[in-house]
Amino acid sequence: MTIPLNRTSLAVLLVTVLTLLAAGCMGASSGQEGPVELYLTNDGNVSHEFSVSVVEGEIGQNGTVIHRPDEPTSYASPKQGLSTYIFPKKYDTVSGIELPANRTRSIGTYDLAPGEQHQMNVTGFETGDTLVVVDKSNNHVGALITANCDDLGLDFVSVTAGPVRTSASYAC
Repeated sequence: MTIPLNRTSLAVLLVTVLTLLAAGCMGASSGQEGPVELYLTNDGNVSHEFSVSVVEGEIGQNGTVIHRPDEPTSYASPKQGLSTYIFPKKYDTVSGIELPANRTRSIGTYDLAPGEQHQMNVTGFETGDTLVVVDKSNNHVGALITANCDDLGLDFVSVTAGPVRTSASYAC
């Protein structure tokens, strides 16, 4: 059976379809809708110190200073999404990381023995902010992890210090 469509019926059908599509798009969540879940895990064989901070907005070009003993200062420019910088002690001695002072809020430092985990909610995190975790063991910075989801909002970050290197994952 065929139903003839006149211009009015076609227009009503088109408006209905467009309204349903627009409602689906408008119903999609955007922006930060709560705290960021942070999971820190030490799967290594030595204690690790995790320093957690929030930088207002993206860090930007050369926004992170990397300090090495007896070497010139260098910089990191974390991009949108998840950035992981690994500094193997065998090849690269990093003594400290400096974030933009006027836009950085320290959340805390967490010392984890081998096999320990720590879970927390990072509150006060705004859309576009960057979560930063610095992993340090035996007075050596082993990794710098940054996570930023721009206008989607950051849901969770997981950082695991292993026996060889630190790894991370995240979700927007």
